Amino acid sequence: MKILILAQEISIDQSGGSGRVVWEEARALARRGHTVAVGVPRARHELATEEKRDEVTIFRYGNVKRRETMGRFIADILDTPRFVKQMLVGARWDAVIAHHPHVAYGALRVSGMRKPPFIYIFHASAAAEMKYEGLSRPALNRFAAWFLKFFFVRGTALIERKVLRSARAVGVFSDFSGTLMRQLYGWAVRKTTVTRLPMGVDTKRFYSTESRQAVRERLGLDKDALIFVTVRRLVPRTGVRILLDAFLIVRDRMGDNVQLIVVGEGREREALERHAASIGLKKFVRFVGRSGDDDLPFWYQAADASVVPTVAYEGFGISIIESMACGTPVIGTPVGAIPEILLAFDERLLADAPRPVALADRLVWFAEEGAHEEWMEPCRDFVKRWYSWDKHAEKVEELLEEIRSVK
Repeated sequence: MKILILAQEISIDQSGGSGRVVWEEARALARRGHTVAVGVPRARHELATEEKRDEVTIFRYGNVKRRETMGRFIADILDTPRFVKQMLVGARWDAVIAHHPHVAYGALRVSGMRKPPFIYIFHASAAAEMKYEGLSRPALNRFAAWFLKFFFVRGTALIERKVLRSARAVGVFSDFSGTLMRQLYGWAVRKTTVTRLPMGVDTKRFYSTESRQAVRERLGLDKDALIFVTVRRLVPRTGVRILLDAFLIVRDRMGDNVQLIVVGEGREREALERHAASIGLKKFVRFVGRSGDDDLPFWYQAADASVVPTVAYEGFGISIIESMACGTPVIGTPVGAIPEILLAFDERLLADAPRPVALADRLVWFAEEGAHEEWMEPCRDFVKRWYSWDKHAEKVEELLEEIRSVK
């Protein structure tokens, strides 16, 4: 089949969980013999307009400056139709798969998009996340921020509803995402085929190491400390602040030989660094910023355990299975899809609530008991059994065949 994938981002251009899903899906479909093209807005000026990598053709489009000044949501709605029109001229696509609502909505503004089967992948609700997190524009005064937040949340909800209603089929990665979608947009998807797609992880890239000490030396970490790592976008929803408060309790209980590594960027970084310093954790918490995809496995490999402290809207949590693929167990909060993964592996790793004391309880348990157990092989075996991009691609193929057979 000839498949066009549309997305707001891909991981080879910028780090991020949803962008990694897009790229791995494209690669897996290409490995199975399909002709695959990915259309994505250009994130930076220096990125090529067109290139081929791993048998996937990547097209980058749009105005980088407009994206920087107007915001990516508006820019993607404006720039995507022109790109899609160009892709439809003289080309016959067997299917179009879209991964993010504003790009999908921009594509649906093109009349020719009604011809090929259109699948939408619902990672989570952008409108719900925006309502929870607000806008990342600190220069706005309180009234302007409130007005724009109201406008963007309502507008994005309308866009998501339109996209879901227009899709021939919708894919979700967890029971949580499917339930959330029906709660928010039940009428829009009442006649739509909704399919749970397996999430995947590249176990050749995310792999376990025989020498954690060597990895720590490479990263400049203490070889003897008990190290927790969290790989997060630094926004309110991802819960890094409650993790810092929880880690203060851990350090008080366990002493100075514990460290926390925070991998990721986001608008809360400066505030989180100040908070860590204000509660006496400056020497014990290291913010390393954004990690390139090539280096990300090393942070998982270096840690005794990963932490996913989400407080709202975790559609899946790809960092969980990436960490486990590296042989490193994950402690998480009971939010979104996190329990679906951790309860199937080891219920002791799941906190009772997304609050500092409850999370600290699990971290202290791990420091005192869990760290002495063997986790590497059980984690790897669990991921290999349940999470595969080839299984994901196979399910996408089945879904495409199903909707193409229905006239």
